[in-house]
Amino acid sequence: MLATYFHAAVICYSVEDEANIETAMNVWKPKLDHSLTECPLFVLGLKKELRPSFPSLGLSFLPTAVAASATLGRSRATQMRAAGFGECSAKTGDNVQEVWRGIVNFVVDGLRMREAGGRGRRRGSILRPGVGGGGTGAAAAAAGGSRGGGGKGDDARQGDNDHHEASADHPDSTMCGLPMPKPVPSPWDVLGVSPP
Repeated sequence: MLATYFHAAVICYSVEDEANIETAMNVWKPKLDHSLTECPLFVLGLKKELRPSFPSLGLSFLPTAVAASATLGRSRATQMRAAGFGECSAKTGDNVQEVWRGIVNFVVDGLRMREAGGRGRRRGSILRPGVGGGGTGAAAAAAGGSRGGGGKGDDARQGDNDHHEASADHPDSTMCGLPMPKPVPSPWDVLGVSPP
């Protein structure tokens, strides 16, 4: 029923605790699967600034949560068959606008393809890590409208841009589409827009 109103779904989790990504995978993803069909999913880690840059001492008398690594987030996003994964910090502003632009461009591109006669949603949208808004484990929908997403993977360009290797500019850049062929030089090139 909800699929008639949304073109994309975004599952957000806080990176400050590994349990949050597990909740996203085990609670929110099944709920979205039940409600939304053929709708691209994006997995976004929030509060990136709270991930320590050094390992925990692991002392039993210091109760500390283990922060979710970007690698774990990418892995869980791939398991959820997400169209994209990213991380951000609303506090520092790191990657917030880039990710939302990436999601909107992904949805708009999919709508244009559908209007042009293409059936498939393009898997493997490039997103720089991150997004703002939402709360821990929150599921939010983006870009309302009529039934979105189209069929599964029938886009003629599928395979060309299914994976983005980490680069010096964006070491955490990733895409979760499978298979994962050659790297793409820049998110802006793939999205067909010029940088702000």
